[in-house]
Amino acid sequence: MRAALYWTCMRSVKELKMLMSYDVFRGMLTHWMEKERVMVEDGTFAPLLTLLDNDKFYKLTMQLHYAETVFDGAVGTRDLVTWNSMLAAYKDEDAFNLFLEMQGFGFEPDSLHFLAEANDAKMSTNPSCPDNRTPYVVRKCVALLQICASSRFKLKQIHAFSIRHGIPVTNLDMGKHLIYTAVSLSVPMNYAHNIFTQIRSPNVFTWNTMIRGYAESENPKPAIELYHHMQLKPDTHTYPFLLKAVSKVVDVKVGEKIHSLVAKNGFESLLFVQNSLLHMYAACGQFESAYKVFELMPEKDIVAWNSVINGFALNGKPNEALTLYKRMGSEGVEPDGFTMVSLLSACAELATLALGRRAHAFMVKVGLNKNLHANNALLDLYAKCGTISEARKIFDEMRIERNVVSWTSLIVGLAVNGFGKEALEHFKDMEREGLVPSEITFVGVLYACSHCGIVNEGFEYFKRMKEQYDIVPRIEHYGCMVDLLGRAGLLKEAYDYIHDMPLQPNAVIWRTLLGACTIHGHLGLGAFARARLLQLEPKDSGDYVLLSNLYASEQRWSDVHEVRRTMLSEGVRKTPGYSLVELGNHVHEFVMGDRTHPQSEVIYKMLVEIAMKLKLAGYVPHTANVLADIEEEEKESALFYHSEKIAIAFMLINTLSGTPIRIIKNLRVCADCHFAIKLISKVFERDIVVRDCSRFHHFRDGSCSCRDYW
Repeated sequence: MRAALYWTCMRSVKELKMLMSYDVFRGMLTHWMEKERVMVEDGTFAPLLTLLDNDKFYKLTMQLHYAETVFDGAVGTRDLVTWNSMLAAYKDEDAFNLFLEMQGFGFEPDSLHFLAEANDAKMSTNPSCPDNRTPYVVRKCVALLQICASSRFKLKQIHAFSIRHGIPVTNLDMGKHLIYTAVSLSVPMNYAHNIFTQIRSPNVFTWNTMIRGYAESENPKPAIELYHHMQLKPDTHTYPFLLKAVSKVVDVKVGEKIHSLVAKNGFESLLFVQNSLLHMYAACGQFESAYKVFELMPEKDIVAWNSVINGFALNGKPNEALTLYKRMGSEGVEPDGFTMVSLLSACAELATLALGRRAHAFMVKVGLNKNLHANNALLDLYAKCGTISEARKIFDEMRIERNVVSWTSLIVGLAVNGFGKEALEHFKDMEREGLVPSEITFVGVLYACSHCGIVNEGFEYFKRMKEQYDIVPRIEHYGCMVDLLGRAGLLKEAYDYIHDMPLQPNAVIWRTLLGACTIHGHLGLGAFARARLLQLEPKDSGDYVLLSNLYASEQRWSDVHEVRRTMLSEGVRKTPGYSLVELGNHVHEFVMGDRTHPQSEVIYKMLVEIAMKLKLAGYVPHTANVLADIEEEEKESALFYHSEKIAIAFMLINTLSGTPIRIIKNLRVCADCHFAIKLISKVFERDIVVRDCSRFHHFRDGSCSCRDYW
């Protein structure tokens, strides 16, 4: 009872200290003690009155550092009340450190945080029943976990404290809180697993916590295995955690089985379970199933809208994502930061800059331009749309809020837009800022080296990645190195590099080598790379085209025909080249020789005008790019009907003079189109940005940002 009165007094001090003087408070305290018949001789209040008479208790309540001065000067006279006074005043890190120090001096904590449990335990203590104290110790340790366990080290210290005070490892209450804290702190799951296996009868909360822990870890597969061994009936919280694990392992068959169990157990109508199912199908690439779940939901919250929009954006369905976004607005659902990230990703995929800019304006209007993730997505959008100046502006406006993703997005954006040297300068700035680059950052750095043709620097960065930053190279990094050597014409070195790689080369690696052989005319290595590709991905049409082009460049027409016959017999269809341009609210698509567009007649008249002006400017068709056994005149005609030239003609007709033209092309731009577009940019005084399958080309006043090295 005395302890409770003491802490009531302490609370009174904190509440009244700003309302009255020291003398008034001292008078009230004396009156209160007389009313409650508390004597000075009572040990409970002796420390309080001593401090009060010295005029230091008031100071202690005013400023904590005064209390620390008193506390530090009383090393030999500290009692339990003194320790608890300080423990109650501290928070988080300081509280935990004092807790450890307190034990070192032989005192057990019994502060305000634990007082209620202590009183309950003391009032119910029965000397004839030695186990009555155990619930109090458990509650005290649980309270320590909830208040002080803010790191893995502190968690283990409190765990050791509980063991030292006789709490068995099989105790359900202590075990479940240890597991919950470990999972919340993202401690490696083997720690939680060791505790879990020693609990005799874990409840459903503990099972769910373990499933959640594995689902949020780097290895989510044990969450599914744990579910299959679950000895209790799952509840409403089991399936969202479980479906999250399925989403990460991308196993739609397991997801479908769990979906049937969800329906069987009557949880399918719960909103957060429906959202988890939707997310699972989207993550597994089953966007149709995700959309079906979405349509069947009677109530759709912002999470559901975000999941289905993001699912379409991630699964190569950007048009569907944009359609859903418009529908979302018509149904009165206000987008949030996650919506904007998904929308901007879809815009970046289609390079729909106009819609992306409208999304940017909306973000500013509602204050989402302060959202770091949305800003990173916006930066990525502008970079992928070829407006690198706007990407730089977003980056500069972020300032201190920039993280590694922000720097990486800009570095990669600069690299793919042909500004490799600037990308490397920004990488150096990032290091000077003290940020640690990620695996993806180095993909951008190596890409920049590859497209700038700086071989030695590329190998130096690759070495630093391993030795300075302890990043284990992934297949993407090795692919960049093969590309670096291949673009520089070092084909034998590229082959040797592949041969010495510690990882098994995949189809992308061999395809990179085959593409380099086609560019530099190395038939022997090209045929070898093609043989490897036949083993890995025999149905890829692009590989047949590369080999056919390699044979055609050597005038080996019989081999070209043989490759085409093989494609027909194997049922492999060539992927047609296309170019996309955005005008207003629509994206227009053109293919080679396209005459399906409503404006085809005026487009082809413009192509004739372009041809005439280019010839006056010195244009000579690069017929070596037409890898077919036809007459020279036919080759010239075929070159001028390439999809990007048709797209440019369309934009010249439909946009004002000086308006930049942006094109997305699914294949690599050919040498003839590259030369022709350089001249078009000069003759028609237009900035033209072409994004092909590997990089951006910024054409301005007769030159290109790639400096003809692509």
